[in-house]
Amino acid sequence: MKKGMIIIVAFLFLSVGAFAELSSNSSLVDSYVKEFVGRQGIDESKIVDVVEIDKNELPDGVDIKNIEDNKVGIYGVDYADDSGEKRVFVVTYSTTQFVPRSVARTLQNYYFGFAGVSSSPGYLETVGGVNSGRSGYIMLRSGSLTGLSTSIELEGDGFIEIKVYKNGRETGLDNRIFTSDSRKTDYVLQSENILNFEAGDEISVFVKAYGDITWTNVNTILETTLW
Repeated sequence: MKKGMIIIVAFLFLSVGAFAELSSNSSLVDSYVKEFVGRQGIDESKIVDVVEIDKNELPDGVDIKNIEDNKVGIYGVDYADDSGEKRVFVVTYSTTQFVPRSVARTLQNYYFGFAGVSSSPGYLETVGGVNSGRSGYIMLRSGSLTGLSTSIELEGDGFIEIKVYKNGRETGLDNRIFTSDSRKTDYVLQSENILNFEAGDEISVFVKAYGDITWTNVNTILETTLW
């Protein structure tokens, strides 16, 4: 008997096309959802199943009013712990909308890249050729992470995720690019005052592949808005 319910809402800043591509591949969806709930403290080894929920038959406690149907995916994650069987609901939502700046701000871009060939997860390099996981950019002023763009070369079957980290922890700002995309590019914009940083914080960028793929020639630009 499954006991309890936890509602997890993941706002994924994707293009609609990328969202549809992800949704059409059940194995990639499983990988993404399992990784997400893992970051919420649920051991992946305890996950029994990931099931897509019919949006016309929403469970109690899940409400998705005023959201376009084709941008939403709901998944039930069944898992077991010492207290018994449980279910977590993950609601994914893609959008290209953001709140415009009300006053003029200073924009600062940071550049990351990698010219080698890899199929393993790893950090991109700074413009100085330094692995950003060992030595990332140190912020000089306070501000927000407000944009991310990537171009990359991919081979195989799956998709790549470019993730921004602050002080060694994932921020939630990322690009996703699929091997089936005609152009291997992605970009997202985000409102100010959502992902903030302080002077002295360290920023790095991480690459992770989902599926059987190799990646090379990565160019990533991170936009920041300074106070």
